[in-house]
Amino acid sequence: GGLRSYASVCLLGDGTAWVIDNARLKRLRLDDGEVLAKISYREPFTEPIELTSNEAIDLALAGDALLVLRLKGVEKRCGSTGNLLSTFAEDLFHPTALAMAGGLIYISEKRTRYAPVGVWRGSNRPETHMGL
Repeated sequence: GGLRSYASVCLLGDGTAWVIDNARLKRLRLDDGEVLAKISYREPFTEPIELTSNEAIDLALAGDALLVLRLKGVEKRCGSTGNLLSTFAEDLFHPTALAMAGGLIYISEKRTRYAPVGVWRGSNRPETHMGL
């Protein structure tokens, strides 16, 4: 037992959640913590110190899909099974966070003195960049 700390949590409406737990993406049942699905982003027997392009950074829901932000782009996965549906935004520069609002996907990237936010409509290229 005990409390767990996850890098990101994405609640689903059915009493489950997708979480980033180390180098794994897991779907958990909220009432008892049982793991219902698991996706590993790390090769067996490797424990890199720095974040690799294989690790998940952040999560967001887009309708029935789960969006997974990674250093090398965004994965669109089936929200219930975790199956990979597509990828986009492969040219990100050190992305840090992902959010959905009003049908748009917002991705912040780490730059030298400001954090621009790319705005996507579906999997299309950024419509605007906003300095924050």
